[in-house]
Amino acid sequence: MTLRSQLAKLAIRRWSLGGQWEALHAPERDGRDWGLTFPSKLYCEMFDSAFPGLSKNPWRVTEKSCGTYFRHISNDDLALVRQFIEGLRPCVIIKDLTDGSVALGYRARKSDSGRLERTELGQLMHDAKPYDKSATESHRKAGQELARRMRTFVSSMPFYQNVDGFIAVPSSNPGKAFSLPRGFVHELAKRTGKLDLSAALSKSKTTPEIKNLAWEQKVNALVGSVTVEKTKVGGKSIVVVDDLYQSGLTINYIAGELRAAGAKQVFGLVAVKTLRNDDNVPKTAESPQTDDDLNDEDLF
Repeated sequence: MTLRSQLAKLAIRRWSLGGQWEALHAPERDGRDWGLTFPSKLYCEMFDSAFPGLSKNPWRVTEKSCGTYFRHISNDDLALVRQFIEGLRPCVIIKDLTDGSVALGYRARKSDSGRLERTELGQLMHDAKPYDKSATESHRKAGQELARRMRTFVSSMPFYQNVDGFIAVPSSNPGKAFSLPRGFVHELAKRTGKLDLSAALSKSKTTPEIKNLAWEQKVNALVGSVTVEKTKVGGKSIVVVDDLYQSGLTINYIAGELRAAGAKQVFGLVAVKTLRNDDNVPKTAESPQTDDDLNDEDLF
Protein backbone atom coordinates (compact mmCIF):
# COMPACT_ATOMS: atom_id res chain seq x y z
CA MET A 1 0.00 0.00 0.00
CA THR A 2 1.38 3.41 -0.92
CA LEU A 3 1.95 6.11 1.68
CA ARG A 4 -0.80 8.18 0.08
CA SER A 5 -3.24 5.28 0.50
CA GLN A 6 -2.19 4.76 4.12
CA LEU A 7 -2.71 8.42 4.91
CA ALA A 8 -6.08 8.47 3.17
CA LYS A 9 -7.23 5.66 5.48
CA LEU A 10 -5.47 6.90 8.60
CA ALA A 11 -7.42 6.12 11.78
CA ILE A 12 -5.71 6.56 15.12
CA ARG A 13 -6.44 5.14 18.56
CA ARG A 14 -5.32 6.67 21.83
CA TRP A 15 -5.23 5.79 25.52
CA SER A 16 -4.36 7.53 28.77
CA LEU A 17 -3.91 5.87 32.16
CA GLY A 18 -5.02 9.07 33.89
CA GLY A 19 -5.80 8.74 37.56
CA GLN A 20 -8.16 5.78 37.23
CA TRP A 21 -6.22 2.95 35.60
CA GLU A 22 -4.80 0.53 38.18
CA ALA A 23 -1.75 -0.88 36.44
CA LEU A 24 0.03 -2.67 39.31
CA HIS A 25 -1.70 -5.42 41.29
CA ALA A 26 -0.32 -6.58 44.63
CA PRO A 27 0.02 -10.32 45.24
CA GLU A 28 -2.94 -12.10 46.78
CA ARG A 29 -2.63 -13.20 50.38
CA ASP A 30 -0.66 -16.39 49.72
CA GLY A 31 1.01 -15.29 46.49
CA ARG A 32 4.33 -13.65 45.69
CA ASP A 33 3.83 -12.44 42.11
CA TRP A 34 2.87 -8.86 41.32
CA GLY A 35 0.59 -8.31 38.33
CA LEU A 36 0.74 -5.62 35.66
CA THR A 37 -2.10 -4.56 33.33
CA PHE A 38 -2.18 -1.99 30.54
CA PRO A 39 -5.06 -0.87 28.29
CA SER A 40 -3.27 -1.64 25.01
CA LYS A 41 -0.46 -3.67 23.49
CA LEU A 42 1.43 -0.47 22.69
CA TYR A 43 2.10 0.03 26.41
CA CYS A 44 3.44 -3.53 26.57
CA GLU A 45 5.87 -2.86 23.73
CA MET A 46 7.08 0.29 25.46
CA PHE A 47 7.46 -1.60 28.73
CA ASP A 48 9.41 -4.47 27.14
CA SER A 49 11.73 -1.96 25.47
CA ALA A 50 12.29 -0.24 28.81
CA PHE A 51 12.80 -3.46 30.81
CA PRO A 52 14.18 -6.11 28.42
CA GLY A 53 15.68 -8.28 31.16
CA LEU A 54 12.82 -8.25 33.66
CA SER A 55 11.48 -11.76 34.30
CA LYS A 56 7.74 -12.07 33.74
CA ASN A 57 5.11 -14.23 32.10
CA PRO A 58 4.16 -13.65 28.43
CA TRP A 59 1.60 -10.89 27.93
CA ARG A 60 -2.00 -12.08 27.93
CA VAL A 61 -3.81 -9.89 25.40
CA THR A 62 -7.58 -9.35 25.27
CA GLU A 63 -9.73 -6.80 23.47
CA LYS A 64 -9.75 -4.44 26.45
CA SER A 65 -6.36 -4.95 28.09
CA CYS A 66 -3.14 -6.91 28.27
CA GLY A 67 -1.50 -8.20 31.40
CA THR A 68 1.30 -10.24 32.90
CA TYR A 69 2.75 -11.43 36.21
CA PHE A 70 6.30 -10.82 37.37
CA ARG A 71 8.42 -13.70 38.56
CA HIS A 72 9.70 -12.75 42.03
CA ILE A 73 10.31 -9.09 41.23
CA SER A 74 12.72 -7.30 43.57
CA ASN A 75 11.77 -4.18 45.49
CA ASP A 76 14.25 -2.12 43.45
CA ASP A 77 12.76 -3.31 40.13
CA LEU A 78 9.26 -2.78 41.46
CA ALA A 79 10.16 0.83 42.27
CA LEU A 80 11.41 1.32 38.70
CA VAL A 81 8.18 -0.15 37.31
CA ARG A 82 6.14 2.21 39.48
CA GLN A 83 8.23 5.14 38.21
CA PHE A 84 7.63 4.03 34.61
CA ILE A 85 3.85 3.82 35.16
CA GLU A 86 3.63 7.19 36.91
CA GLY A 87 5.72 8.80 34.16
CA LEU A 88 3.23 7.60 31.56
CA ARG A 89 0.08 8.21 33.61
CA PRO A 90 -0.67 11.76 32.36
CA CYS A 91 0.44 10.98 28.79
CA VAL A 92 -1.63 10.11 25.74
CA ILE A 93 -0.37 6.99 23.97
CA ILE A 94 -1.32 6.93 20.30
CA LYS A 95 -1.43 4.01 17.87
CA ASP A 96 -0.94 5.29 14.34
CA LEU A 97 1.40 4.66 11.38
CA THR A 98 4.49 5.30 13.52
CA ASP A 99 5.97 2.76 15.90
CA GLY A 100 4.04 4.57 18.61
CA SER A 101 3.39 8.24 19.40
CA VAL A 102 3.23 9.95 22.78
CA ALA A 103 1.76 13.30 23.83
CA LEU A 104 2.73 14.67 27.23
CA GLY A 105 -0.95 15.29 27.91
CA TYR A 106 -4.23 16.64 26.57
CA ARG A 107 -4.65 20.25 25.48
CA ALA A 108 -8.07 20.61 27.12
CA ARG A 109 -10.34 18.96 29.67
CA LYS A 110 -13.90 19.30 30.90
CA SER A 111 -14.39 21.42 33.98
CA ASP A 112 -16.74 20.49 36.82
CA SER A 113 -19.38 22.64 35.12
CA GLY A 114 -19.04 20.63 31.91
CA ARG A 115 -17.33 23.37 29.92
CA LEU A 116 -13.97 22.90 28.24
CA GLU A 117 -10.92 24.57 29.68
CA ARG A 118 -7.26 24.43 28.87
CA THR A 119 -5.06 22.07 30.83
CA GLU A 120 -1.82 23.43 32.28
CA LEU A 121 0.01 22.04 29.24
CA GLY A 122 -2.63 23.49 26.94
CA GLN A 123 -2.18 26.93 28.51
CA LEU A 124 1.58 26.67 28.12
CA MET A 125 1.09 25.80 24.46
CA HIS A 126 -1.24 28.77 24.01
CA ASP A 127 1.30 31.06 25.71
CA ALA A 128 4.16 29.73 23.58
CA LYS A 129 2.58 30.31 20.16
CA PRO A 130 2.84 33.81 18.63
CA TYR A 131 -0.10 33.10 16.26
CA ASP A 132 1.60 34.74 13.24
CA LYS A 133 2.82 37.67 15.35
CA SER A 134 6.40 38.37 16.30
CA ALA A 135 7.61 36.11 19.10
CA THR A 136 8.20 37.87 22.41
CA GLU A 137 10.22 36.89 25.45
CA SER A 138 6.97 35.64 27.02
CA HIS A 139 6.43 33.23 24.08
CA ARG A 140 9.99 32.00 24.38
CA LYS A 141 9.74 31.39 28.12
CA ALA A 142 6.58 29.29 27.67
CA GLY A 143 8.27 27.38 24.84
CA GLN A 144 11.33 26.77 26.98
CA GLU A 145 9.13 25.40 29.77
CA LEU A 146 7.44 23.00 27.33
CA ALA A 147 10.88 21.94 26.08
CA ARG A 148 12.02 21.35 29.66
CA ARG A 149 9.03 19.12 30.36
CA MET A 150 9.58 17.20 27.16
CA ARG A 151 13.25 16.73 28.03
CA THR A 152 12.39 15.58 31.56
CA PHE A 153 9.90 13.05 30.18
CA VAL A 154 12.35 11.66 27.62
CA SER A 155 15.11 11.40 30.23
CA SER A 156 12.81 9.49 32.60
CA MET A 157 11.61 6.95 30.03
CA PRO A 158 14.14 4.14 29.45
CA PHE A 159 12.80 3.21 26.01
CA TYR A 160 14.16 6.48 24.56
CA GLN A 161 17.71 5.37 25.39
CA ASN A 162 17.75 3.24 22.24
CA VAL A 163 16.82 5.98 19.74
CA ASP A 164 19.50 7.65 17.65
CA GLY A 165 18.04 11.12 17.37
CA PHE A 166 15.17 13.57 17.02
CA ILE A 167 13.76 15.36 14.01
CA ALA A 168 11.43 18.39 14.04
CA VAL A 169 8.30 18.61 11.93
CA PRO A 170 9.13 21.44 9.50
CA SER A 171 7.00 24.55 9.48
CA SER A 172 4.66 25.16 6.54
CA ASN A 173 6.61 28.44 6.31
CA PRO A 174 10.32 27.46 6.14
CA GLY A 175 11.37 31.07 6.70
CA LYS A 176 9.64 31.30 10.07
CA ALA A 177 12.21 32.28 12.69
CA PHE A 178 10.28 30.91 15.69
CA SER A 179 9.52 27.18 15.62
CA LEU A 180 8.47 25.23 18.70
CA PRO A 181 9.34 21.79 17.19
CA ARG A 182 12.83 22.98 16.23
CA GLY A 183 13.32 24.39 19.72
CA PHE A 184 12.13 21.16 21.31
CA VAL A 185 14.53 19.07 19.23
CA HIS A 186 17.46 21.40 19.91
CA GLU A 187 16.86 21.06 23.65
CA LEU A 188 16.32 17.28 23.50
CA ALA A 189 19.50 16.69 21.50
CA LYS A 190 21.57 18.98 23.71
CA ARG A 191 20.40 17.42 26.97
CA THR A 192 20.30 13.74 25.95
CA GLY A 193 23.36 13.54 23.71
CA LYS A 194 21.25 12.20 20.84
CA LEU A 195 21.41 13.55 17.29
CA ASP A 196 19.50 16.59 16.06
CA LEU A 197 18.46 15.25 12.65
CA SER A 198 16.16 18.11 11.65
CA ALA A 199 18.53 19.16 8.86
CA ALA A 200 17.89 15.80 7.16
CA LEU A 201 14.35 16.95 6.39
CA SER A 202 13.72 19.89 4.06
CA LYS A 203 10.63 21.36 2.45
CA SER A 204 10.41 20.61 -1.27
CA LYS A 205 7.23 22.61 -1.84
CA THR A 206 5.24 25.22 -0.01
CA THR A 207 2.23 23.85 1.84
CA PRO A 208 -0.83 25.78 2.96
CA GLU A 209 -2.25 25.70 6.49
CA ILE A 210 -3.81 22.24 6.22
CA LYS A 211 -6.17 22.18 9.20
CA ASN A 212 -8.99 23.88 7.29
CA LEU A 213 -8.65 21.70 4.17
CA ALA A 214 -10.77 18.67 3.29
CA TRP A 215 -9.04 15.37 4.07
CA GLU A 216 -8.11 14.56 0.46
CA GLN A 217 -6.76 18.08 0.03
CA LYS A 218 -4.64 17.66 3.16
CA VAL A 219 -3.12 14.46 1.79
CA ASN A 220 -2.46 16.09 -1.60
CA ALA A 221 -0.84 19.08 0.09
CA LEU A 222 1.47 16.92 2.20
CA VAL A 223 2.57 14.20 -0.21
CA GLY A 224 5.80 15.28 -1.89
CA SER A 225 6.21 18.29 0.37
CA VAL A 226 9.46 17.14 2.05
CA THR A 227 12.78 15.73 0.92
CA VAL A 228 14.78 13.39 3.16
CA GLU A 229 18.56 12.94 3.07
CA LYS A 230 18.83 9.16 3.14
CA THR A 231 22.44 9.13 4.32
CA LYS A 232 21.44 10.93 7.53
CA VAL A 233 18.49 8.74 8.52
CA GLY A 234 19.22 5.29 7.05
CA GLY A 235 19.28 2.54 9.68
CA LYS A 236 18.44 4.93 12.52
CA SER A 237 15.69 4.95 15.15
CA ILE A 238 14.17 8.43 15.05
CA VAL A 239 11.65 10.40 17.10
CA VAL A 240 9.58 12.90 15.09
CA VAL A 241 8.78 15.89 17.31
CA ASP A 242 5.89 18.36 16.98
CA ASP A 243 3.98 20.70 19.27
CA LEU A 244 0.41 19.50 18.62
CA TYR A 245 -1.17 16.19 17.59
CA GLN A 246 -4.65 16.52 16.18
CA SER A 247 -5.47 14.25 13.24
CA GLY A 248 -1.86 13.03 13.13
CA LEU A 249 -1.67 13.42 9.37
CA THR A 250 1.53 15.48 9.25
CA ILE A 251 3.56 13.44 11.72
CA ASN A 252 2.48 10.19 10.06
CA TYR A 253 3.35 11.51 6.61
CA ILE A 254 6.86 12.39 7.78
CA ALA A 255 7.19 8.99 9.46
CA GLY A 256 6.34 7.33 6.14
CA GLU A 257 8.92 9.39 4.26
CA LEU A 258 11.58 8.57 6.86
CA ARG A 259 10.85 4.87 6.58
CA ALA A 260 11.03 5.09 2.78
CA ALA A 261 14.46 6.70 3.23
CA GLY A 262 15.65 3.72 5.29
CA ALA A 263 14.90 4.68 8.91
CA LYS A 264 14.75 1.57 11.12
CA GLN A 265 12.10 2.85 13.53
CA VAL A 266 10.07 6.05 13.71
CA PHE A 267 8.27 7.26 16.82
CA GLY A 268 6.20 10.37 17.46
CA LEU A 269 6.50 12.80 20.38
CA VAL A 270 4.38 15.92 20.88
CA ALA A 271 3.60 18.36 23.66
CA VAL A 272 -0.20 18.08 23.60
CA LYS A 273 -3.01 16.06 22.03
CA THR A 274 -6.40 17.53 21.15
CA LEU A 275 -9.54 15.83 22.40
CA ARG A 276 -10.61 15.29 18.81
CA ASN A 277 -8.77 12.87 16.53
CA ASP A 278 -10.13 14.37 13.32
CA ASP A 279 -9.73 18.03 12.46
CA ASN A 280 -11.94 17.61 9.41
CA VAL A 281 -15.34 17.00 11.02
CA PRO A 282 -17.73 19.72 9.77
CA LYS A 283 -19.07 21.86 12.60
CA THR A 284 -22.70 22.82 12.93
CA ALA A 285 -24.61 24.94 15.40
CA GLU A 286 -25.47 21.74 17.26
CA SER A 287 -21.89 20.44 17.35
CA PRO A 288 -20.51 20.02 20.89
CA GLN A 289 -17.71 22.33 21.90
CA THR A 290 -14.27 20.82 21.44
CA ASP A 291 -10.81 22.06 22.29
CA ASP A 292 -10.34 22.87 18.60
CA ASP A 293 -12.76 25.74 19.31
CA LEU A 294 -10.43 27.18 21.95
CA ASN A 295 -8.78 29.77 19.71
CA ASP A 296 -6.36 32.54 20.48
CA GLU A 297 -9.23 34.91 21.25
CA ASP A 298 -10.86 32.67 23.85
CA LEU A 299 -10.72 33.91 27.43
CA PHE A 300 -10.55 31.71 30.51
